[in-house]
Amino acid sequence: MTETPHQSTTVPLISVLLCAYNSEKFIEEAIESILSQTFRDFELVIVLDAPTDNTRKKVRAFKDSRIRLIENAQNLGLTRSLNVGLKYCRGTWVARQDADDVSFPHRLESQLRYLSQNPQTVLLGSAAKWINRSGKEIGEVKVPSQWEEILWQFHFENPFIHSSIIFKKDLVLGLGGYNENFKRTQDFELWSKIVPFYPVANLKEALVKYRTHENSISSTQAERSNTYGHLVFQTYGKEMGISPENAKALGTIRATRYQSEDIPLLWKALNYLPQLNSDFLKESPHLKSSVYLKQQHAKHLESVAMKSSGVSNALSFCALYQMGRVSWKSWLQFSYLRWLLRMGSGVFGAEAFQKLRSLKYKLAQ
Repeated sequence: MTETPHQSTTVPLISVLLCAYNSEKFIEEAIESILSQTFRDFELVIVLDAPTDNTRKKVRAFKDSRIRLIENAQNLGLTRSLNVGLKYCRGTWVARQDADDVSFPHRLESQLRYLSQNPQTVLLGSAAKWINRSGKEIGEVKVPSQWEEILWQFHFENPFIHSSIIFKKDLVLGLGGYNENFKRTQDFELWSKIVPFYPVANLKEALVKYRTHENSISSTQAERSNTYGHLVFQTYGKEMGISPENAKALGTIRATRYQSEDIPLLWKALNYLPQLNSDFLKESPHLKSSVYLKQQHAKHLESVAMKSSGVSNALSFCALYQMGRVSWKSWLQFSYLRWLLRMGSGVFGAEAFQKLRSLKYKLAQ
């Protein structure tokens, strides 16, 4: 591991941490987006994880005294590289930047303004713009902003965009940094040790461009990420008083892919959601009018309905019923038609099949 000497000796307020492996296609844009920040009191700590393409050459082409270049002697992977970089960060705050993402010019300025106005906050993220491989905006990633909303969302999925995060360095180092047992979702695991105990927030404004492409971490190895996510839920559940079984069930809602064997867990999740919602609102009654929480609750019910559709129609209908999308009359009609379809034959069975298809089509509208 080597460090390239840099000219700046002033200790900055913010250290921006960027780790790169084979990132030649996007690394220049990522670095330029940081160097062009309106807030100037920062250093950019770049950890090169033994790349085999032109990433090293493109990074070394930048001649800026704020860049600190660290080179791993061998490929360590993202999690270990993040911990390597943390040790070199001198700032009070550490801002993350992925090698294929882009920060808007006022990102650091906006985040520091919020942190100065809310000094108790130890971790701050933001919304993001989705961009594709060529940099075209294809959507927006919205995030919960209040701590209680973030806490609720954490029951199901990561409420932060890693590349938008700025956190207090000493706190994260005191927690041991990123858990190196997690090759994926290492950020999610770290936040699980912060969110329940410290003030955190997200800015509703999109401050980064979050790129999705075939090689991005957010697009690859979904099933492995789901496995790591389940492990995080097990740990987080203990802190929040949620049983391991219920924690795993909630993780199934989050899963990118579903499998037929997940159906019992989805049933458990559906049965547990009303209790979780009720218990949470008892602790935070002012959130009963939260539009965000209502939208998320509907989203999770819809997720159960979609994942179970065609595998367990009973589960799918129960989820839709909780959403107010179907009535018990529709459910009984659906069950009766399925019975006719199973028992009928010839013209009778064909007629039941057509009615069943028609009913399912109407409910999907």
